[in-house]
Amino acid sequence: MPLDSKFMELTGNLINQKKEEYAREQSREKEKRLSDYAIRGFSILPGHVHGAFNDMQVESVRKMKDIVWGALEETLDAFKPPCYPELADDLFVFCESFFPDRFCEPHDQLRSMDWENPHEEKINNQLRDQLEYARYIALHDLKTKIDLYATKFQSNLSATPTTGEVAKLPEKITVLFIASNPNDQFQLRLDEEIRSVTKKIRESEYRDVVELKSVWAVRPTDLLQAINEHKPTIVHFSGHGSNNGELVLQDDSGNTKLVSLRSIVEMFKVVASGIKLVVFNTCFSKIQANEIIAHIPSAIGMNTSIRDDAARVFSAQLYSAISFGKCIRESFAQAKVALLLENIPEDQTPQLFIHDGIKDNELVLVKPQNP
Repeated sequence: MPLDSKFMELTGNLINQKKEEYAREQSREKEKRLSDYAIRGFSILPGHVHGAFNDMQVESVRKMKDIVWGALEETLDAFKPPCYPELADDLFVFCESFFPDRFCEPHDQLRSMDWENPHEEKINNQLRDQLEYARYIALHDLKTKIDLYATKFQSNLSATPTTGEVAKLPEKITVLFIASNPNDQFQLRLDEEIRSVTKKIRESEYRDVVELKSVWAVRPTDLLQAINEHKPTIVHFSGHGSNNGELVLQDDSGNTKLVSLRSIVEMFKVVASGIKLVVFNTCFSKIQANEIIAHIPSAIGMNTSIRDDAARVFSAQLYSAISFGKCIRESFAQAKVALLLENIPEDQTPQLFIHDGIKDNELVLVKPQNP
C-alpha cells in the first residue's frame, strides 16, 4: 500500500515552509557577518569569514534532518497511518528526497564577491567531504528514528500477553564523535573512520539505541557546546594529538590550535555527569586518558602515534562490540584483536584506563532493561 498522497503533500509543504524559514535565518546571519566586516573597514574578506560560511553550510544539512523529522512527526501524529510499519522503507525514501546531491556542493557566495583563496580547491574538497558525511549521518539518524517509530507502533498493536516476559530494549546511549583536521596538519581520513563506525553500529544487535552524533572542524570553544547539547555517554576524539599531551583542534582560519592537558582535565571535571567513556583516537593521548579517569569511569588513549587505518579499524570494532552489549573492557580487547586480524601491528598502541573501584558490569553501556 503506497504512502497516502495527501499525507505526502502536507508533509512536503510543512518541510518546505520550515526550510524557507531557516534559509531566511541563515541569510540574515550571513548579511550580519558581512556587514560587521564592512563596518570594520575590511575591503577583502578575511579567511575566517569563509570558514564561518562553510560551517553554516554544514550545519544547514544537519538542520534539515531536524526539519524533516519535525514535520514528519506532526503529520504522522495527525494521520496515524495504520499500515505504517509496512511503509517504513517508502517513508525513508520520501524523506531522502529532501537531501539531494546538491547539498554536498560548496557554496560560491564569496567568489561572486571577487574574494579568492589560493587554497580554494583544497578547502572545497574538505568542505565537500564534510557535507557528504553530514548528509550521510543525517539520513542514518532519520532511518533510525523511522525504524524506532515503526517498532513502537507495532508493539502498541501487539498487546496480547505472552507466557514469557521479553526484556525491554536498552536505554539509548549517545556517542559524540568530535573531529578536527587542521589545514596545516597531515590530512587524515576522518570521514572513513566515521563511515566505518556507523556501519558497524548499524550491523549490531542494539543498533537502534546507539545514537551517533558528530561535530566537525572543531574549535576549542565548540567542545562545551557540543557536550552540553548532545549529553553523550561516550565522547570520541578523532584527529591529531601532540607528544605533550595536547589536543590538536582548529582556530577560526582552519589551522592548528592546541588545547593543553590541564584544560582537557578541567573540562571533563565539570562535564563528567553521564559520560562513561572518553576515547582519544589521536596520537600520544595516553597521558590524557590516564589523567581524566579521576573524573570519568573509563578512558582510552594511545601510547604513541597511530596510523590512520589502525585508528579506523580499532574504533569501528570498539563500537561494534559496545553495541552488541559487551562491557568496555571486552569491547577494548575485541578492538585490539581486530587490528591483529587486519595484520596491523599496532595492537599494543591503545591503552585502557578504568577508575579505581569500577567493576566491569558497571561499564556495560548497552544492556536490556528488566521488564
